[in-house]
Amino acid sequence: MSTQNEISRRRFLQGVGIGSLGLGLAACGATPVSPTNTPQSAATAAPAATATTAAAVTVEPTATPIPKTVGSKGNINVIYWSDRNDSFKSLMEAFTEETDIGVTYELAPSDYAEFYNMMRTRLAGGDDTIDIAIYRDMMGNQLLAADFLLDVNPILEDKKVSISDIPSRLIESVTVDGRLSMLPNSHDAELLFWRTDWAEEAGVGGPPATWEEWREKAAKLTQAPDRYGIGLCGLKSQVCHEIQKWSSQAGASLLKVDHPGLKEAIVFYKELFATHKVAQPSTPEDGYYDTWLAYQENKFSSWWCWDAYFGYIKDNKDFWNDQVILAPPAAGPQNADINTACWGWVVGAHTRKQELCAEWIRFVGQPENQKIERVLRPGTPSRISLWSDPEVQERAPSASILANIVKEQGEEVLAGLPNSPNYAEIVNVFSDEVHGYFTDQIDVDAALKNYKERVTKLL
Repeated sequence: MSTQNEISRRRFLQGVGIGSLGLGLAACGATPVSPTNTPQSAATAAPAATATTAAAVTVEPTATPIPKTVGSKGNINVIYWSDRNDSFKSLMEAFTEETDIGVTYELAPSDYAEFYNMMRTRLAGGDDTIDIAIYRDMMGNQLLAADFLLDVNPILEDKKVSISDIPSRLIESVTVDGRLSMLPNSHDAELLFWRTDWAEEAGVGGPPATWEEWREKAAKLTQAPDRYGIGLCGLKSQVCHEIQKWSSQAGASLLKVDHPGLKEAIVFYKELFATHKVAQPSTPEDGYYDTWLAYQENKFSSWWCWDAYFGYIKDNKDFWNDQVILAPPAAGPQNADINTACWGWVVGAHTRKQELCAEWIRFVGQPENQKIERVLRPGTPSRISLWSDPEVQERAPSASILANIVKEQGEEVLAGLPNSPNYAEIVNVFSDEVHGYFTDQIDVDAALKNYKERVTKLL
């Protein structure tokens, strides 16, 4: 084990707090809670192992019946989030039919922080029942850096699974020291939600091309306090994810602490609600869920957020009247990067069924099988080659938008999240300092100075 891996493992075992990371990421690919679309309760999930040694442990099955298929060549345990529309069940059945390997479906906690802590506890205890899991990008990186996941690169090479049609910057975002933490399965992108009816009424035309144009159009669309031109999510637990996409378009990131684009993005963002007043004054208290609800209550003309929310908004028949379109986000001062994230298939380092797990990776790595699960879920597959598929476009409205963006601008515009095994800690530090600036407790230079001093040792 390398010195860096030993440091990462030691920090991981000390129990890195999920903090703002877990709360913020609940919006990235998760299912918002609503009366008609509620995630399965975490209470139905298998309990986490409590062992604290590195010895292999086995988690006893819960009393609740667990969906499974049976094969003569063995069985693997797969931890998966809520199986909406029998998407995972269909994948399980197809896998067993092709390979004669059975699958036991273990329901992951619907709360992301609980899911992360469950995985951390069980893997740190040497739990060998985690064969395969569907997991988030940067948290998979942290598990891999602590040597609690297997590098999937050798599996892809051995099983001849091509990932050439997955966005290159997405692959970079799940690569740690040349090792791949997961096989990306779904692609989440932050796109612009634009009210065409209000834009026509105000005579501002189509979606903005630049930040400044967006601010100018938002001023004409704002009718405070009932309606604002832009909806923002500045809640402390989600500040990091909000600013990351803005800083990326300014040529920076949360990891580039000395880049002037980081300050430029933070200041511009605050000015939208504090100076220009084209975004709601409650921005520092509002999260994704708050803004999602408010958008459907006709509070905002535009919103830069995860594309998955578009489908949920369309499902709201009391709101939907074809008045919202998805568009590429307005370009920043340096580029038109689109912030993206992913979920992917990971392999537990303690599994005793590596060959069976490799068969699962081979199977789900085929485009036609990724389509089975994503189309039913529904969601956007990670493979660009599937974004032009009519069935995928019907079930995942953002697929056609992303296909056009890649055709016009190239896939390099799709930027993965910053990659660091210590990302969870970095996010918490950033949120502390920048939210202090947003709430007028500290000026921006002091906030960035404090951030740099606290975060440098983590980079």
